[in-house]
Amino acid sequence: MATVEAPMVTYKADCHCGKTRFTVELPYIRSSKVNRCNCSICTRNGYLLVYPKRDDVKFQSGWDELSSYRFGNSLKSHKFCPKCGTSVLIDFSESDRAIEREVVVVNVGH
Repeated sequence: MATVEAPMVTYKADCHCGKTRFTVELPYIRSSKVNRCNCSICTRNGYLLVYPKRDDVKFQSGWDELSSYRFGNSLKSHKFCPKCGTSVLIDFSESDRAIEREVVVVNVGH
């Protein structure tokens, strides 16, 4: 039996001040897995995360200006708007796990 994939939906996103604007393509958000990470940053700030493929996140503005913060093993860069401080995503491109490098982690709880 063939598996039917959910249709993809393009969501518009931005930081609080609007400096960073991007789109994320995911299956319908109510049927997507939303994760509550247990790391100290995500727990403290109540982030809710989705895991789109890297190619499904497209920035219209602000990517080059995002601030980064690394902690722990320093392999995953948390990206924030430098103006308003909104957490935009976590960049897994340097993860030690190959499967993680294929995705970025987007905060949908801001």
